[in-house]
Amino acid sequence: MRYMFGDFVLDTGRVELVARGRPVPLEKKSFELLTYLIEHRDRVVPREELLEIGWDGRIVSDTALSSQIKAIRRVLGDDGRAQRILRTRHGVGFHFVAAVSVESPGETGGAPAPAAPRSGKPAIAVLPFKNLSSDEDLKHFADGLAEDVITGLAGIGRFDVAPRSSSFAPRLRALTAREAAAELGVQFILEGAVRLFGDRMRVTGELIDAGTETQLWNERYDRRFEDGFALQDEIATEIVSRVGRELRVAGAAESRQDL
Repeated sequence: MRYMFGDFVLDTGRVELVARGRPVPLEKKSFELLTYLIEHRDRVVPREELLEIGWDGRIVSDTALSSQIKAIRRVLGDDGRAQRILRTRHGVGFHFVAAVSVESPGETGGAPAPAAPRSGKPAIAVLPFKNLSSDEDLKHFADGLAEDVITGLAGIGRFDVAPRSSSFAPRLRALTAREAAAELGVQFILEGAVRLFGDRMRVTGELIDAGTETQLWNERYDRRFEDGFALQDEIATEIVSRVGRELRVAGAAESRQDL
């Protein structure tokens, strides 16, 4: 099985973690724990369960598990403060929160995996937010913001959300919203942009019904660019809330039309 998230591909068949086409060194125990966390990403995995899985029931200290979690975070570039991929639930366990695309054995590689088969729920893809400034830090902010929106929408559970590995594919950049939606097998596209004016930042977002080529929602957020993580969380939460509401309305309207 191949699990794709962000710039990474975890291949259980080859027991290999790859980033941008290059193998990433990862200790066997860390690989096993990471695989287990990805396979159980629908819930918080208790520390006791990870200790049972990783050490076959042998009694070890929490330090041994913490050391493995730190090693996983290090290779994924996910420090304990950001926790964009692996989130700690203090006193409980760990939750793999990054959007994941799954490729079964026998499926061909190469191009990013297509969106998963749709369940009848509203289906949306979040495209990378454009960085309209030359500041490189703003590009990281824009990418992180789009990733957080993907995670937030997927966490609601009422929508099918295209994984980052699909919606961030470079080939989509030259396509219109309608073309990108057709490529990804979704009905709705969320796109946005970020620009910096001195110490002020502006984020814009737009939700498009690609089938009718109509704009369902748009918003502008003007903020002082200070604490990047706090600002990213604040705006992502607001976008997820507003877009989630619009998708619920659109889904309800579509259901009434089908009656």
